Amino acid sequence: FESRFESGNLHRATRVNEWEYDLELSTDFNTRGHTQWFYFSITNIRTDQPYKFNIINFYKSDSLYNHGLLPVVYSEKRSVMGDGIGWYRAGENICYYPNTTKRKDRKVKKTGAPSCASKENTSTGEKFFFTLTFTLKFSYQDDKVYIAHCYPFTVTDLRNHVDQIQSDANKASKIRRKKICDTEAGNICEILTITSQAVDPDIL
Repeated sequence: FESRFESGNLHRATRVNEWEYDLELSTDFNTRGHTQWFYFSITNIRTDQPYKFNIINFYKSDSLYNHGLLPVVYSEKRSVMGDGIGWYRAGENICYYPNTTKRKDRKVKKTGAPSCASKENTSTGEKFFFTLTFTLKFSYQDDKVYIAHCYPFTVTDLRNHVDQIQSDANKASKIRRKKICDTEAGNICEILTITSQAVDPDIL
């Protein structure tokens, strides 16, 4: 298991059976302590062997995974040697349910409507984490497979997309791009102004 890459999120993986793993996520950024986003890779997998993954520290009391949503998967070998498909949705035996691990919510100043994390999971008022469980099979030996909550779109993807737009003379004439600062994480923070080049840049 690996998540030390851009937008990756997986705090811990624990093997609980031969083909089953309990996974814990790090807290989502800019939240009160919620967990929703997961994105990690796995290697050293066997083909046609069902692997069961249990993400055990979700906060939401319900999920679209109980209503047909599937995780997204990317196989490096399939994208090169197979049918050329990149990200695709996959998974079987998907279920989202409360588990038996009690949680302590962070104490934060309440503003506006209460968050999902403030909901009680039982009639006793105790709060528990929720588990997302799903099973995946893999088709290629010695493959590297990425698994995520949804199709990843990183800061690098965004910057490459803007670079591509600027490489088109017709589109580039309508865009001004300027660096404002660097973020705490070291990323370049830019401002894009989309307008006619006839406009004086000093006015913008």
